[in-house]
Amino acid sequence: MTTVDYCELILKTIELLHDENKSVPWEWAHTDALTDAEHLSNFKETLEKTRAFFNSPEKTELNFITTKIHGEDLTIAQVGNSPNAYFRAKYLALLQPQILEIILKEHLAAYKKGESNNAAT
Repeated sequence: MTTVDYCELILKTIELLHDENKSVPWEWAHTDALTDAEHLSNFKETLEKTRAFFNSPEKTELNFITTKIHGEDLTIAQVGNSPNAYFRAKYLALLQPQILEIILKEHLAAYKKGESNNAAT
């Protein structure tokens, strides 16, 4: 994916997130201390509520943020299975400092000047 693609994805994602959440801000949340089985039960209920709200089929894609630690995959954030969870997950993943640094250095000046965002890759 080129830097231009990242810029376009971020702009589209911000637009979608803004439209979805005009009056509902995102908030950090957590559960009480629970066993793995209790967390799984709560997560299953959350997935079911999301599917019902969006009238989605039972099989949905789950979007999450992952990284590698000592060569092992580690999920660092569950994002969800709603139709727009893909955009939220991409948005969160793209917030990594190195990606923002590339975007800012290579494209912010071009956007401010009104130049096409296809000028560089």
